[in-house]
Amino acid sequence: MGDRFMYDELLFKSPYHGTPEYYYNQYLREHQVKQNKGERGRDTERTKTYRAEWALYDTNGYGREFDSIAEVQKYVNKVTKSKTYRKLWQEAYESRKEKDFGAIFRGTQVSVAPKKRNGAGNAGIAYVEQNHIVLDTHTGMNEYTVLHELAHCVGHPHHGRSFRRTVVKLTSRFMGTEAANALKVEFKQRKLPYGEPRKPKTFDQWVAAKARMENIRND
Repeated sequence: MGDRFMYDELLFKSPYHGTPEYYYNQYLREHQVKQNKGERGRDTERTKTYRAEWALYDTNGYGREFDSIAEVQKYVNKVTKSKTYRKLWQEAYESRKEKDFGAIFRGTQVSVAPKKRNGAGNAGIAYVEQNHIVLDTHTGMNEYTVLHELAHCVGHPHHGRSFRRTVVKLTSRFMGTEAANALKVEFKQRKLPYGEPRKPKTFDQWVAAKARMENIRND
């Protein structure tokens, strides 16, 4: 989604302040932010997403364990060359190209390196604008952590809906449907959406809903 406004076709152009059209435009902007929390401003769903993933480890594990960074790099090359990854990357690029035009030149190839301080901090870190992942060789050498960081490198530096949608798709493709379903369960339990964004109300629907709420308040 980047800096692009998703609902240009619904937006009223230069409405007068205080008119229904003005407030509808505000509703559209607020709706967009709610669909992908963390994309703008604070990454508010980060901790809840981490907790869901920690619970996934208890119920399903994190998949394959890697013995070396070279082995991880080989796996990453396989993932980033896949049709699934390329499709997800292209979708993300179309929505963020105004903010990160250079992504088209970097492409989908991602490099991997070990952390200098292992055993402290995050298991993995993704440097999205460098197409680079750093892994803790004590805690981050597993399949799910790698896919988590690759979901960032697709073009989602936060932990909002679009990130979770991407990590579910990568998990399903490379770890299997059982692992993906277990991840979905953990997201659902924490009320973390991971599917397509909800469509906003049309102007007429918004006006009707607003009128119903006012009638309820006046009863």
